[in-house]
Amino acid sequence: MIVTHFKTLQILLCVIVLPAKPAKLIDGEIFSRTLKHIANEGLGVSSMQVHYDKQKYYSQLPNGTHLILELVDSLYDTFSGRIKALKRLRDVTEAEISKFSTIAQAPKCCKTGGHVYNSRFRTNVSLHEGCNILSIDSSTNVRYPPSSIYDQMKENFRYNPHLKWQYVGLETGLLSAYPSTYQSDCHSLDPRYRPWYVETATSEPKHVVIVLDTSGSMETGNRYVGKTLMDIAKDAANSVLATLNPNDRVGVVAFSNTAHTLNYGCYTDSLALATERNKKALKGFINSLVGHGESNYVPAILKAFMLLQKINASARTDQVILFLTDGKPTDNHVLDHIRNQNSQMANRVTIMTYGIGSQLDESAKIILTDIANQVRSDTTRGAMKGKFTWIPNPVNLRHIMTSYYQHFSRKTDHVIFTVPYVDAWGLGLVTSMCLPLYINSSMKLFGVTCIDITLSDLISNVTYFHQNDHSYAFIADNTGRVLLHPLLPTPFQYEDHPIFVDIITLERSSGAASVLSAMKKREMGQKTFQTTFITERGHPFREGIDTKPMIATYHYHPIPDTPFSLCIVIPNGEPRLLMNAPAPAMSNSPSFLYHRLDLIRAGRTDKNFCNSFGQISSEDLSTVKFAPGAFIDPYNYLDSNETLYNVTALTDFLTTSSADNPGLKNRIKHDVWLTQKADEIWKQRVSLKLYTLWRYIATPSGVVRLYPGSIMPQTFDASTRPWYKRSIAYPGKLVVSAAYLDAITGGYVVTLSSTLSKGGSGNQQKNNVAAVMGMDFTVGYFYNLIVSGFEECTEQRKTCFLVDASGNIIVHPSFFELNAVHSSVENVHISEKEPEISSDLINKKVMNQYGCINFETIKIQHFWKVSIPETYPSGIIDTTGVYGLATKYKMVQVPNSNVFLVMKHQVRTEDQPTKCHCPLNVTNDPEEFMCSSGSGLRSRSGRCECPCYSPASYQDCSNKFPILSDSWPTCAPEHKTLSVSPKVTSEDIKSLPDCNNPKCYNKKTKQSCFGVVGCQWCSMDKAGSFLEKAHCNSPKYCPFGKTLYLKVHLGNNVTAAVAGSVVSGTLFLIILGITVVIGIRKRRQINKQLNSRLQIEYNSPQNISRQSDPEVFYDNRENIDRMGSSRNRGLSETNLMHHNVPDVAFHTAENYGIDDEDTEPPPSYSNVMGITSRDVNALY
Repeated sequence: MIVTHFKTLQILLCVIVLPAKPAKLIDGEIFSRTLKHIANEGLGVSSMQVHYDKQKYYSQLPNGTHLILELVDSLYDTFSGRIKALKRLRDVTEAEISKFSTIAQAPKCCKTGGHVYNSRFRTNVSLHEGCNILSIDSSTNVRYPPSSIYDQMKENFRYNPHLKWQYVGLETGLLSAYPSTYQSDCHSLDPRYRPWYVETATSEPKHVVIVLDTSGSMETGNRYVGKTLMDIAKDAANSVLATLNPNDRVGVVAFSNTAHTLNYGCYTDSLALATERNKKALKGFINSLVGHGESNYVPAILKAFMLLQKINASARTDQVILFLTDGKPTDNHVLDHIRNQNSQMANRVTIMTYGIGSQLDESAKIILTDIANQVRSDTTRGAMKGKFTWIPNPVNLRHIMTSYYQHFSRKTDHVIFTVPYVDAWGLGLVTSMCLPLYINSSMKLFGVTCIDITLSDLISNVTYFHQNDHSYAFIADNTGRVLLHPLLPTPFQYEDHPIFVDIITLERSSGAASVLSAMKKREMGQKTFQTTFITERGHPFREGIDTKPMIATYHYHPIPDTPFSLCIVIPNGEPRLLMNAPAPAMSNSPSFLYHRLDLIRAGRTDKNFCNSFGQISSEDLSTVKFAPGAFIDPYNYLDSNETLYNVTALTDFLTTSSADNPGLKNRIKHDVWLTQKADEIWKQRVSLKLYTLWRYIATPSGVVRLYPGSIMPQTFDASTRPWYKRSIAYPGKLVVSAAYLDAITGGYVVTLSSTLSKGGSGNQQKNNVAAVMGMDFTVGYFYNLIVSGFEECTEQRKTCFLVDASGNIIVHPSFFELNAVHSSVENVHISEKEPEISSDLINKKVMNQYGCINFETIKIQHFWKVSIPETYPSGIIDTTGVYGLATKYKMVQVPNSNVFLVMKHQVRTEDQPTKCHCPLNVTNDPEEFMCSSGSGLRSRSGRCECPCYSPASYQDCSNKFPILSDSWPTCAPEHKTLSVSPKVTSEDIKSLPDCNNPKCYNKKTKQSCFGVVGCQWCSMDKAGSFLEKAHCNSPKYCPFGKTLYLKVHLGNNVTAAVAGSVVSGTLFLIILGITVVIGIRKRRQINKQLNSRLQIEYNSPQNISRQSDPEVFYDNRENIDRMGSSRNRGLSETNLMHHNVPDVAFHTAENYGIDDEDTEPPPSYSNVMGITSRDVNALY
């Protein structure tokens, strides 16, 4: 029941910008002014824009010629230091080969201890020693490196602490690595089976055909160590696959009476690049083989040559057939066929034959030797002799067969850069720089030595290259393979084997072809032409991208001593605005507080800290955090643990004029100084405290301020977050995010954000964005902005909701139902929630579907864009006057924003409901939800469906996407930020006073509880029965109004309860009650209408669709927050500090029997906003 006070003007949640008289009908202009007032008065957007307008700027066009040389020099320095370290290790190892002995100078990796976590390696290591791993297939005469090898590794690391793993792999199967790290299996790795080893031993690309005998004798013959010959052959073939890298090509032929290949796609008649995807497919084929029939050699040989002949191999490519059998052929003339087939290939194919089993026939040995030697071929024409190996004990087959590379080993002094791969310990994308080791300068391969380097280390300056909004840089190797591009995930974001795409796939403009060809040839130069720039609209798959054609100049240059080339792309006529004057020191201002409050608190006592929902916080100041790109060496920052020393150095540099720069870029000091004005504004604007979680400002340079001050993840970069990108996509507009779950409070929040511009508020262009400001407040508060401002939103059978320019629901009355679950609130599209309206918008061309290709997942992601066409000059879609519709609606655009206000009138409910194609799972993830049908937009034109994907065309064997035009632009990558956050325990905060405790337990009514940060009105127990006494609790323990524990209840006999209880059979919509004491009859009628609106019937809890167990839902937080691990939470979609959630004691139902007065009565409207009713009337 609604409690009304008639003595004073009291409006619950008076922070609502409510006119003296609500508008009768929804009105976009009114709601726009409401948002503007909140942004200006609550966030301080207008005041900050005035502050930026006072600054003096000058315009500067980027000098591409100078920039490309500067970046190439920096990259060369980075590579050359590591190359020198590798060559020192190689030289010492070869010089000390005679000192290798049977006595190990380092422990086994499975026996080491004393490891501590090292952020550079992202695992526990010991820098004091190396360790050894000995393969289970190692030879019996293993000799271990002398201590001088480990000493050189340590010296390399002392000289260059950015080095990652250093190791030596030997032909005996021994791996010696530094630093040491624990391996649970003493024989877990054999270096000879790793791609980096074979790629170094045979530096040229290889075309390999594995031919396996699958005759009946392979299954029924003798067993060895409990395995059949077929089992052993499969293991060996799979090991050969593992040695190959994406520069190689591979095929598999199985033969008995006939020969066959994998009967799927291109694998049937073509060699496949040895990508992880292709190797996985061929491995599945190998494992499925079953022995039967006889051994006919000829079909197998013909099939193998057919695979090789399909590819036009270069003269440098090694081509080999690995032929495995357990018996002699049952057909004839195989040598003649080999002669004929190889002569067509200039006799460039080598054949290695393997006979397995102790019972191998002597005649079989002879024919296999002749096949390897190609005795019928014309040796004068360069026929390549191979080698026959008899393996009487097949247990040794794996090692013998994978040693095929020794036949092609070539001595080289050139450093081999392996194809990048994902590091097993979480370093992201890495490449191994390797050199082969030889005995006494001979051609006998002794082993391989390598140093691992993350691509992040190598190309940090390129990753964060930013001259203006559209400029970017990319790196490709001499095969065209892309290492870095803004349309691909950054190197440390890869979690699985990457799909490498050719640069021509990403750079599809006609003018780019000549640039890319020149880069492969390691040429330098520059060319200008029209190209297409891609910008994000928010979340890359739910909101998609925009494309913009622009004239740009491509500057390209090879990186010396590497196979890589760099290219920077700079749009023509897009200058930067830079400040004239240097930033003053902030010594006279207390407005700098670095975000590491845990370190500052330990080292200083002059700061006031408090506990805000389990976080160390400061209400006195905002905290400042720098994104990795704010540092001259971004990955040095990411690789290092922040200490009090670092924090002090940063603080001294930014608050004095004499301290040394600890590594920040020049622009950072300006932005820290400029953004300190936000502190003054936020501390004065306290009216929204109960309903606002955070206020923040972020600059393109990487400066972030967060208020109340709190700790942020070390990896946090605001520019990668959807709220930031969404604001950049709508410069100068008020941008609202869809509701999302706050990981700290457990409640749902909405973000309101807006850009600030350089050079005046009229200069709102993307490339002139000075900063983005944002604030997070409760979804309940935001919903009340709607229902309290427009009368028709409270009328019977009518509901109002808000949708963004991508069709995502921002807030909807169903969000407050007791039967709601996470999937019905977060990431919900209008096609799911309001299918009738969605279908009509699609038919009216108001909502249109677009697509982009995601190369990482090989999918076309389909998304929606919403805009009211000019054919509706009023900017309003209105079907309320259309006769016969079961569902009528009115949709108005909210000017100067990214949102639309919708009023729905449910005329009839008995009609068959319209359904759209939408997911039924709890993630609402468009990456996991397939579209209804068709592989292109045309085939699905007019279909109503949620954001989804369709399969993309992809040629597996050649690793190519058949894209000939820009019909499918490239999707922007999803930024999966690593959660590298300071660990704050309950011990760190237990002595701190509360600074943001909403005191939910003191709020006795639904009205006083609703919309407050960290509070939720609880009406039901876990079983779905009404509580005997409803109460206010944390949403973490009472999600959607249902407690996570069982409680005595009144069942079906409930007739009355405390204020806010529910009548049997119905559930209350938790909507704002407004109490006004004004002697105006009309105003009382409005309140009466709003009060009646609260009593809306809902579905019975027993009939809830998609209901999930709240306990399960809240234990699986990785489905909620994708920026961090479940143990060490990273940032939520818009919340800047959702991480390190400790165990916080919240009051349970037993605490709610206290009859204390509500200590926080709703404040008056004038007290909250500091304005009068007259001021409000002026807004409208």
